[in-house]
Amino acid sequence: MRGRSTIASDDPALYQLTAQVQTNGLRPAPTSLAGWRFNLYITDLGRHGSTRGVRYCVARHTVCDSRHRLVLPCHGDAPSYEEPREEYKVHMTGRCTATLSLSHLLPWVRRPHDLYLHWVRVEAYAVVPVAAKVLDACVFLCGPEDDVPGAAPDVSSMSVKELADGPSKKEWKR
Repeated sequence: MRGRSTIASDDPALYQLTAQVQTNGLRPAPTSLAGWRFNLYITDLGRHGSTRGVRYCVARHTVCDSRHRLVLPCHGDAPSYEEPREEYKVHMTGRCTATLSLSHLLPWVRRPHDLYLHWVRVEAYAVVPVAAKVLDACVFLCGPEDDVPGAAPDVSSMSVKELADGPSKKEWKR
């Protein structure tokens, strides 16, 4: 999940990702992920050299599509996560998207550019029918003119604050 982007740094598309479940570490390896449920976490690790990060569960009991990409409910043109979080539990209905719009998912982000030159960690855990980590990747959010500053931060040496289903995006903007 690391590499150079061809998207301009002020383009909201730069701050969109997909998260694909990795099944190679599961024993026995599943033939299908139908019926599986996952929790998806995003950690904003900040700019290179930062010693603090913020971790947030953006989806609970979500599912994946046929290509093993985690999907989230979609409301209108842009995802809105102001809706009650009950929709993440058990069954997904209506339109869904495999595109994770970080500026819409993370309550402390006021505009996409707030994540520019930040490291972001994406973690997914299977919760049904087994409990297992199925994705752990870091990405550096930069434009085509920027250099990726080497390896991803060592999260074990960072202070990471975990937010519960805490304040809504509206509360963070006050």
